Formats: sequence, C-alpha cells, structure tokens
Amino acid sequence: ASKIQEIDAEGDKQVKAVQDAGSTVSSDIKAGKTALQSKLTELIAQLDAEGGTEAAYVKQQAQDILDQITTSESNAKTYAENAAASASSASTSASSATNSIETAKSAAISAISDQQTSSVSAVSDQGDASIAAVQSAQTTATDAITTAQTTAVSAVESQATAAANSASAASASETNAKTSETNAASSATAAASSASTASAKATAAASSASAAAASETKAASSATAAASSATSAALTLANTVRVDTSQSFTDAQKLQGQKNLGLIEAIDSLITAYGGTVPSD
Repeated sequence: ASKIQEIDAEGDKQVKAVQDAGSTVSSDIKAGKTALQSKLTELIAQLDAEGGTEAAYVKQQAQDILDQITTSESNAKTYAENAAASASSASTSASSATNSIETAKSAAISAISDQQTSSVSAVSDQGDASIAAVQSAQTTATDAITTAQTTAVSAVESQATAAANSASAASASETNAKTSETNAASSATAAASSASTASAKATAAASSASAAAASETKAASSATAAASSATSAALTLANTVRVDTSQSFTDAQKLQGQKNLGLIEAIDSLITAYGGTVPSD
C-alpha cells in the first residue's frame, strides 16, 4: 500500500511539474516572440527606408533570427506536449499498478476463504482423516497466497519501473522545453544587438551623406570663384603690356598707355623747350 501511495504521489508530482513548466515556457516564449517581432518589424521598416546593400544584408539577418525563434517556439511546444503525454502515461501506469495489486489481494482472499470453507466441511465429515485434508488445504492456500503475492509484487515492480521511465521521460521533456526557452531568449538578445548595430550604421550613413552634400556645395562655390578669378586674370593679362610677344591695342588704349608712361608730357615739354606750340587734344 505504501509503495502504491509513493507511485501515485510521484506521478502527480511529475504531472504538476510538467504542466507548470509547459505553462511558464509557453508564456515566456509568447511574450518574447511578440516583443521581438515588434522590434524586427521596426528595424526592417527602417532598413527599407535607408536602402543599399548593407541595409539589405542586415535586414536578411533580422529575418533569419525571426525564423530561428519561430522554430524554437515550435520545438518548445512539441517538448511540452511530449512531457504532458509522458506524465499522463506515468499516472496511468500508477493507476494500473494499484488495480493489479487490488486484484491480486482479492484473488488471495477468495482462495483462502474457499480453502477454509473446504477445510471446515472436511473436518466435520471426516474426523481425523480431515486433518490431513485441512493441512493439505492450508498448504494449497499458503501456496496460492505466496503465488498471488509474488504475482502482485512482480506487477508492482513492473508498474513502478514503467512509472519511473515515464517520469524520466517527462523530466527530459521538461529539460528540452527549458533549453528551447533559453535559445529563444538568446535569439531575442541577438536580434536586439543587430537592431542597435543597424541603427548606428544608418546614423553614420546619414552623417556621411550630409558631409558629402556639404563638400559638393563647397566644391561648386570653389569652381565659381575659380572661374571668376580666371576671367579677371584674363582681362588683366589682356590689358598688360608684354615684352615677349606682339600685342594689338586700340588707339584709345595706345594713347592711354602713352599717358600712363609719361610720354605725352615729355613730348609736350620738348616742343615747348624748342619754342614750338603744343597741339591741343
């Protein structure tokens, strides 16, 4: 009886542990998956807006992580179902062991009762001869009890072994479920890290684009200034008297050049010095 109670208690304990573990794993995985899907959706939208080969690569990584978490969730669910089935099998095995013992006890009691009835009847009818019959009946009853006890013990041991195996399978399933939960948490952490890296790269790309635009504007300004300087230099060079090649000037330019060099004043002075009259302009 105590062995039966131990088997029943262990079976109930395993069933409760598996049910609690399955509930916890399902709840944690569901919450983790919901949060991760939200983050991945935001990341993918941001990467689509950014565009480019690097953004597409990070986007594919995010999708791979989401696929891994979906697979982990499916595995965890399968492990939880297997654990529940194993726990149910353990409970059924314990119940079968109880029934087997009760059946063996009933059979033994019935055999003893039958033999006792036969022994009393034989004593009454046969006297001394019945003593041998009683002894034989008692021996038969003892053998029957021994056989019944042996059968019952064997049945209990078999059922106990089956219950232990079922409990072990339930424990293994629970361990697998916890492993899947850990994998899901790791995938969520990796996804968050990828999202942070992608955001940093997007910010760097935006800064680079802004710097490129500023450089382009500065280059355009420099080109305009250079063109203006070239035009001014060309005009200045065209109006400069050179000694290494011939130049063509207008009459007004020649006159202005002579005035600038003081030639007109020198000629006027010579004319005046020799008594001449300086012509008017």
